[in-house]
Amino acid sequence: MHHLKRLLVCTLLILPLTSFAQRHRSKAAPQPPTEEELRNMALQQRYDEMLTGTRSITVIDSLVTDKDAFLSAMRLTRDAGSFSEPRKLFNADAALPPMGKAAFVNAHSSAVYYTQADTAGAYRLWAAFRNGPVWSSPSPLEGLGTYAYADFPFVQADGVTLYFAKMDDEGLGGYDLFITRYDSQTKSYLKAENLGFPFNSPANDFFCIIDETLGIGYLATDRNQPQGKVCIYRFIPNDIRETYQATEENMNDVRRAARIASVAESQKGHSAQIDAALARIQKASATDAAGYARARVRLVINDDTIY
Repeated sequence: MHHLKRLLVCTLLILPLTSFAQRHRSKAAPQPPTEEELRNMALQQRYDEMLTGTRSITVIDSLVTDKDAFLSAMRLTRDAGSFSEPRKLFNADAALPPMGKAAFVNAHSSAVYYTQADTAGAYRLWAAFRNGPVWSSPSPLEGLGTYAYADFPFVQADGVTLYFAKMDDEGLGGYDLFITRYDSQTKSYLKAENLGFPFNSPANDFFCIIDETLGIGYLATDRNQPQGKVCIYRFIPNDIRETYQATEENMNDVRRAARIASVAESQKGHSAQIDAALARIQKASATDAAGYARARVRLVINDDTIY
């Protein structure tokens, strides 16, 4: 009996100690999030912020083409400029730093924009300019930083507005499209801004091009496409930035607009604008088919320049 009492007392003394240890473990500080979890949290925050600012655009039509041929599938007018492979354009050999896949040449062939890696492997946007027959030495664009990867530059006819695609932590994944403008007072470019939805997505968004002669925009992306394919959306650019008024009730509609889930939905109420855009496209195509040089004035400036 005495032995049983002593065992009972020992048991009662151990139980509170055990409960204290359990409580101590339950109140231990939670483990800090991993780097991957932090990246996912930041990505979700960017997604939510961009979603509430989704722009409203009217899509004219879309075309799916091979990834290797999507540059030629965008039938730009001559006034919008053209694209070339940088290494072919500069006759670059293997000893030169890596370059992007596309270089943009403006309408007068007086400026070329492209991307090139520095000695550390980071990419920057570069440009060279022609004064008469003489080209300047290429130089990086002032005001813009270095990126893990950047490519597909396009400059509007104003010579000020620059679009390009880059890969870094400021995007949603893959290539994201950014816009910047040249400040003539500081002689440098402003900080590039993410174009947001619907121009960007978690997939690769390569090009945003505005052909001001036609009043047509082009968006090249591989979202919702099989491997090796790119979809080119033709849309009507808005002079005024129009965004959806996102609410809890219409959030599903905003998400559909953000990923361009339906071309038909974007066209509702815009049939007159679409018909006018298609008429401009048809007229430009007919002009090209009839011969661009016919019935045009040629101004011979010198041996190397003809307007």
